Amino acid sequence: MPITTTKLKEVLGEDGLHELLLLIEDKSIEGRQEILSRLDIIEHDLSELKVEFREFRREVNERFDRFQKDVNERFDSINKRFDRFQKDVNERFDRFQNDTNERFDRFQKDVNGRFDRMHVHMASMIKWTVGTLIIFGTLITILLAIGQFIK
Repeated sequence: MPITTTKLKEVLGEDGLHELLLLIEDKSIEGRQEILSRLDIIEHDLSELKVEFREFRREVNERFDRFQKDVNERFDSINKRFDRFQKDVNERFDRFQNDTNERFDRFQKDVNGRFDRMHVHMASMIKWTVGTLIIFGTLITILLAIGQFIK
């Protein structure tokens, strides 16, 4: 059952109702003032939090910048190490290639020398074979010619 001002007037009377309304209004003014003072405190704390947050954010940004700089320096160092490693590997491959080329050149000269000597020997053998055949042919011809005159 809802309470209305007419029922309160009947129970408390005109003056009682007036006093009750003043008391309620007085309490609500005190409550508003208390709420406003608490809101002022909250507003002050919030502004401090904003300042602290800005400071925190600035510090985080500085730390991140230092971290990023450190990471970049480390990557640069790693890149330098890889560059030195690549240079070393390239030098080793170049030395290996040069050594291999020199070995193949020596091998080729050796094989060419052997082929040249073999050519000389073969030419000499062919000359002797041809010479021997000529001598045998000449001897046979002479013997046949002698055999023709003797008969």
